[in-house]
Amino acid sequence: MGADLILASMPAFDIEKPGRREAILAELQRIPAEVYKDNMFIGDKPEEDMTVSDYAAEALLCLDSVDEHARDTTWVSTAEMDWNLLVSGGMSWGDSPTDTFDNMAPAAYSHALWELLITYAKEDHAEHTKPLRGPSALIQEGYHIMQDLIHTAADNDRAEDAKHWCDDVTAQLARLGRLVDGSPRPIEEEVAG
Repeated sequence: MGADLILASMPAFDIEKPGRREAILAELQRIPAEVYKDNMFIGDKPEEDMTVSDYAAEALLCLDSVDEHARDTTWVSTAEMDWNLLVSGGMSWGDSPTDTFDNMAPAAYSHALWELLITYAKEDHAEHTKPLRGPSALIQEGYHIMQDLIHTAADNDRAEDAKHWCDDVTAQLARLGRLVDGSPRPIEEEVAG
């Protein structure tokens, strides 16, 4: 018997926006204690002393700690989706494959919570993207890849070099896009976000 691939996912959204933490906590407090007892391990307090509010506060901390730029997460999206999904996981022999895997779990504890997070993900997605077609969509994807490289490089002393390199590649992608599809739009409009 070998390891199995297991994945966890949750809608990609910005928890920092005003009112979101409070709304998420309110939804977490509607989840029955039995759901938490069956799915969450809290080591600081005996289970019999845990209240729904205790579990909800812990679940909010888990969701708040999910980092979309961490090495153990990736975004999943298709042309048909109007929001992004964060995914984490890996091979498992019964243990959690990543720290983020465990922290994403509370997002799936209730259908109402999942729908609320999708609403936030759609709002964030709409703010950062404009519908594009053909080569322009590829240009936009290239831009977002460059931005991810900048975020990755930000943890080391090469961040400024990475930004200059990414800006140059982004400009070249935009020129290519305008040549291919004849787009008169400036790069800022093509890759808004």
